[in-house]
Amino acid sequence: MLKYLTPVKCKILIVIGISCFCLACFGHLMDQSSCKKRHFNIKQCAFISFILPKIRHANDKVLQLRRRLKDICDADTASFRQRDRKWLTELANRYQYRFHFSEKTISCIHLLKRVDQIPHAIILAQAIQESGWGQSRFARLGHNFFGEWCYRKNCGIKPLRHSLPYHEVAIFSSPQASVDHYVHNINTNPAYRQFRLLRYRDRQLNKPLNVETLLPSLRAYSALGQEYIRRIGLTIKHYRLEDIK
Repeated sequence: MLKYLTPVKCKILIVIGISCFCLACFGHLMDQSSCKKRHFNIKQCAFISFILPKIRHANDKVLQLRRRLKDICDADTASFRQRDRKWLTELANRYQYRFHFSEKTISCIHLLKRVDQIPHAIILAQAIQESGWGQSRFARLGHNFFGEWCYRKNCGIKPLRHSLPYHEVAIFSSPQASVDHYVHNINTNPAYRQFRLLRYRDRQLNKPLNVETLLPSLRAYSALGQEYIRRIGLTIKHYRLEDIK
């Protein structure tokens, strides 16, 4: 039967299929009117519905670690159980920090700066920009939604327009692994130290994380520098991404 379909009919079926996918996945996140208010088309709706639960999951895992970290740090050092010490040491190693029990307060502050969430709006905007709404070659072939690199021969996907040896775009086992790696990168990479300091300041003041203040501190994420920040900011504003929780 399919061989008798004209190109126009095939196109209609494809659009209907995309629409059904969008409504099935996106219905629990926002209704169609909200989607239109944010200027999303069908494919964009489908991408947001696909990536947002993974962003939430990644941030939720970090916040769960943060809650336990705060509970342990607030306790008296003398009351530390051996398993708490082991957990703190493992967490610090994971976040590329050496925990000093003799300087617990300082070590806790340094670790709390790293173990924290990243605003959904920033992650969404970067995923949109870096993956072209999930349509880039790296997103499709390597589950890489944030343009993250690896630096070993044959470690990932070779860019078509890049001449540096052993610079390849990383391949992830799943979309969730890509989001998790991005969050961990922002929370540990020395290039984003200022981001973590500003985020910690907001926490200390019991203020919501300020996307407008945090965003410029991610300038090092792209060789475009300030232009990249401008594009991310425009994406957040145009699609009202701060309203999506």
